[in-house]
Parts: sequence; structure tokens; C-alpha cells
Amino acid sequence: MTHRSTYALDRDTVEAIRRLSARWKVSKAEVVRRAIRSLAEQADNAGDELTPADVVARYRGGAVPRSLQDAQREAARLQSQRAAEEQARARRLPSR
Repeated sequence: MTHRSTYALDRDTVEAIRRLSARWKVSKAEVVRRAIRSLAEQADNAGDELTPADVVARYRGGAVPRSLQDAQREAARLQSQRAAEEQARARRLPSR
């Protein structure tokens, strides 16, 4: 059974869906279905990732034990994530 829905999407998202649709030679709806399926699988498999609220709750009970290597790896991951988010934000903002 098919369900029709309406969503408001920004210009960059609409363009990304159009490009993927052309590249994959599928409908735009199929692009959205694949993207949602992929993200749902990632979320289902990411049981060990914590939300900011989870982190606060964990640290209220005391420091979480972590090796130096684990801490360095996590710091590198967070720096990489922040850099990617800043690049994405810069692409979305109009130039001044």
C-alpha cells in the first residue's frame, strides 16, 4: 500500500534528491525511500551512540572510565564531525 505525504524541503535537499534520482536512474520517491531505509538501519545499529542528554545523565553518576587511546579516538571523531558540519553549514549559507 502506498501512502502519499507532503514535506517542505529546502532547495539543497531537493537538488540532492534530483541528482541522486538521475544518477541512480530511479524516481525521486525511491531516492527518499532508500535514504530513509539506510538511516533507519544506521540508527538501529548505533545502539552505543549517546545523545547529548544521555551523556549528561551518564556523567552525573561520575566520570565514565576511558583509556587515553579511546579518548583520543573520540576527540578525533568529534573534531572530524564538527569540521564536516561546518563545511555543510558554509555551503548552505549565502556568501556575504
